Amino acid sequence: LPSNPTTGYSWTMVSDQPNVVVNQSHTYVSDASGRVGVGGKTTWTLKARSHGEAVLTFTYQRPWEENVPPTKKVTFTVSVLR
Repeated sequence: LPSNPTTGYSWTMVSDQPNVVVNQSHTYVSDASGRVGVGGKTTWTLKARSHGEAVLTFTYQRPWEENVPPTKKVTFTVSVLR
């Protein structure tokens, strides 16, 4: 997901079925240009725990801003087959 932590924003992920899919890790890689203030990408590594379907919701916001809706929100439906 496109990110720019220099602005204070970060992505969070919630799985509606953590018994099916959970976040194992996520990493941020800045743009290859090396310029200050330029964004990059956050990559998520997920772990399948059992078969089924889960909806993953990613929100992009400043964690300290309470009662402020996210700037971006994306959802993905993941199917885990055995």
